[in-house]
Amino acid sequence: MIDIGNVTIDLNNVDIQGLSESLKILFSTPVGSVVLDRDFGIDWSVMDMPLQKAKAFLTIEYIEKVKRYEPRVKVIQVSFEISSIEGILKPKVVVELVD
Repeated sequence: MIDIGNVTIDLNNVDIQGLSESLKILFSTPVGSVVLDRDFGIDWSVMDMPLQKAKAFLTIEYIEKVKRYEPRVKVIQVSFEISSIEGILKPKVVVELVD
C-alpha cells in the first residue's frame, strides 16, 4: 500500500514562504475534489494499481502537477521509502527552484 496522503517534500534547503504548504495541499488533495478546478490534486485511483505501476504513475503525477500548479519549482527526484513495520510505501518528492 502507498500512503499518498502523507508525502515527504524535500525543498533542497530552499525556503520560500508558503511553498511547502502549497505542495502539501497539492499532493494530499484527491483529483476531482476541488469544485472550480477538477484537475487539481493527485489521482487516488493509484491505490488500485499493482505496486510498480502505481510508483511510475505517481512519479508522473507529481512531475506534471508540480509543473502546472507550482511553477516556482521543478521535481528533480521521486522516491519511495518503505516502512518495514507497516509495509507501507511513503512517497518522497525532491524539488528545486526553477531558474
